[in-house]
Amino acid sequence: MAEIVNQIACSHCVAPLPVKPGEILVTCRYCGFTSEIETGRPYEFEHSFIVNKYSDTQIRELVKDWTSGTFSAPRDLASKASISESELLSHLSTLKDSELLYERGIYPQSNYIFKHALTREVVYDSILAKRKKKLHEEIGNAIEELFKDSLTEHYEVLSEHYFLGENYLKSAEYSKLAGRKAEKAASFSDAIAFAKKRIASIEQLVRTEEVEKQIIDARTVLGLYMAQMLYHIESKEAIDPIFNLAIKYFY
Repeated sequence: MAEIVNQIACSHCVAPLPVKPGEILVTCRYCGFTSEIETGRPYEFEHSFIVNKYSDTQIRELVKDWTSGTFSAPRDLASKASISESELLSHLSTLKDSELLYERGIYPQSNYIFKHALTREVVYDSILAKRKKKLHEEIGNAIEELFKDSLTEHYEVLSEHYFLGENYLKSAEYSKLAGRKAEKAASFSDAIAFAKKRIASIEQLVRTEEVEKQIIDARTVLGLYMAQMLYHIESKEAIDPIFNLAIKYFY
C-alpha cells in the first residue's frame, strides 16, 4: 500500500523539493543541497494548503527578514541589508509572534527558520520574479564578502543563489568548485548534480570561442563522473554534443 505524504522535503533544510516523475536526484532551490529520492517505497501526495493572512505588501516587506533568517544566510547579514538591525529584529519579532518562524540559537548568533516549509514556499512564490532574482544575487554577494576567508564551506549555496539570480558566470564557477569538492569527498551523485548546473549556467552565456571551450570542459567532466558511476549511456549523452566543437577547435 502506498504511503500518504504531504511533500518530499530536502533532507538538509526541510524545504519542499520540486520532484518530477522519474527523478532520483533533486537539488534544493533554497540551500543548494542535492538529495537522493528513495525509490524503494511507493507513495502518494496528500493535497493541502495554508491560508495566507498577509497582504502582498506585507509579504514583500517581511521577505527582507527572511533573507536574513534562512539557515544558510550569514548571521550578520543585517549589516549588509538595506534596513537597520533594530528594524530587522522588529520584523523578525512580528514573524515569531505570528508563529510563522522560530528562533534557533542565542542572540546575536541566532538563526531564524520557518516553522513549516510550505509557509516559506508561499512567501517565496509571492515575490515578483525580478525582485527574487535581485535578492538571490545580493545574498550571494553578501556571502562572498562576509565569508571570503572560508568560501569553501559555501560553494554549494553560492552556486544556487547565483544560478537563481541569473549571474551565470559566477554560478558556473561555483558549480565547478562545488563539483570538485563533492568529487574529493567521493560523493559522485552531488558531483554530477553540480556538473549539470555548471553546464546549464555556461549554456546561458553568449556563445564565444572561450564559452564553447568551457562547455567542452564541463561536459567532459560530467561524462567522466557518469562513467565512474557506471552510467555509460548517460556518459555518452553528456559528451555527444561537444564532439564537433572539440574537432572545430582542435581542443
